[in-house]
Parts: sequence; structure tokens; C-alpha cells
Amino acid sequence: MDSVEGYFAEYLSRQSKKTARRKRGRAVFIIEREIERSSVPSELIDKLLLGSEGDVYIVEKGVAEGLIIRIRSLEEENAKLRRINAALQVAVAVLLLLTILLWAFGR
Repeated sequence: MDSVEGYFAEYLSRQSKKTARRKRGRAVFIIEREIERSSVPSELIDKLLLGSEGDVYIVEKGVAEGLIIRIRSLEEENAKLRRINAALQVAVAVLLLLTILLWAFGR
């Protein structure tokens, strides 16, 4: 059991040397590296919805249909929320105007 703990402690020591960190007083801050993310998911969606040119993707028909249905439902929900947002903006503008009028003529 001792050799496993020693090996693990040694492994942790090696890993910690590879990690960028900054020390301020007693506190130690780990500096995280940015992970470069692939643009494949967005390219796949562009290809599905916009018919754009690009790489060839092999996707099951059911998965592609599921993605298209999900995106359409999200677009519908987005349109609904935009309508609600516009109505709320109008309501806030009307209330602001009423407040200004009441304040100006209420004196």
C-alpha cells in the first residue's frame, strides 16, 4: 500500500510542476489555459440549415432530423420571447412617459 501512495504522491508532484500557478501570500492560484474549441458543431448546423459549403459530415438521418426539429422549436421560442420583450419595452416606455408627465404636471 505504501508504494501505491508514494507513486501517487510522485505523480501529483509531477503534474503540479506542469501546471501554471501564481502565489500571493498563502493563496495559490491556478492559471487555466484556454482550450481551443472546434467549430465543427456550428459548421454542421450551418450545413444543415443554410446549405452552406464546407466539410462533409456523416450523421444519422434521425439525428439530423432531431437537430432540425430542435433548432426550429428554439427559433419559435426565440420569436415568442422577442415579441414579449418588445411588448415589455413599450410598457416601460409608456410608464416612464406617464411618470414624467405626472412629475411635471403634478407640481
